[in-house]
Amino acid sequence: MVDLACFTFGVPIWLLVLLSVFTLWSIVRWLLCCPSPSVKDYTEDDFGRGVRWRWVWEPSPGGLRVANLLSYCPVDDCRLVPNASTHKYLRCEVRTCTICRTSWDLDVEFADVYADVGHHNFSPEDVVTIWIDRKARAIERGEEMDDETAHN
Repeated sequence: MVDLACFTFGVPIWLLVLLSVFTLWSIVRWLLCCPSPSVKDYTEDDFGRGVRWRWVWEPSPGGLRVANLLSYCPVDDCRLVPNASTHKYLRCEVRTCTICRTSWDLDVEFADVYADVGHHNFSPEDVVTIWIDRKARAIERGEEMDDETAHN
């Protein structure tokens, strides 16, 4: 006659059942408590360019849209402000940190992009918004997207 209360290793079946139920409960709880990343959680990126960009998502008729897009200094995380030399007709996109006084020439940061799309067609904010949209769509599809893929 076979003793169903124990395996050949001496482990009681009731203990294995109890451990299995606890493990299954832990997995289900983890899946419910830790949802997959949401587009709304994606609110900052440096796109491998140094300058950090932050934004919020606002509802729009077509879904969500980027709002309050601002650039921040990678040295001290202070908001970058346009230099006095920045002029909307000259398209000189130099921004300076008010704390460390470091200047960032966004024309240099985005030179490869401007070479592809034309300098006068897009502001740095336009380019970054396009990259944000590409990454957001990848997040919605559950895909990983590196900075290089977002740029192309």
